[in-house]
Amino acid sequence: MTFQIRFNPASFSRMTRKRPPRLTDELLARLAEGFILSSRKGRPYLKRYAAPKNPKTPGQRAARGAFARAVHAWQAADPAIKARYNELARTQPATGYNLFIRDFLARDGSVPD
Repeated sequence: MTFQIRFNPASFSRMTRKRPPRLTDELLARLAEGFILSSRKGRPYLKRYAAPKNPKTPGQRAARGAFARAVHAWQAADPAIKARYNELARTQPATGYNLFIRDFLARDGSVPD
């Protein structure tokens, strides 16, 4: 018996196809509890949720404070400064906000290496 005869595609059409059971929203929610859908290199996969750690080290607190000052400076900045950064961002893969934050943190020097 050859492979082609044993697995004749015509025989598949005569076979009954079973469908998976319908999953209700409640059942899906229970199955998904504790998991997150992620992707790597364009391929989706399911992984267990791991609660992020919150290090409260002095360096981490200094970095968070520096970012908070940078965001506040952007929010309080003159519209002309925002327009200049937004115009500069048109030629780069970043937003004016991102460029402003980068420059502010570079000048401020409060973010530890």
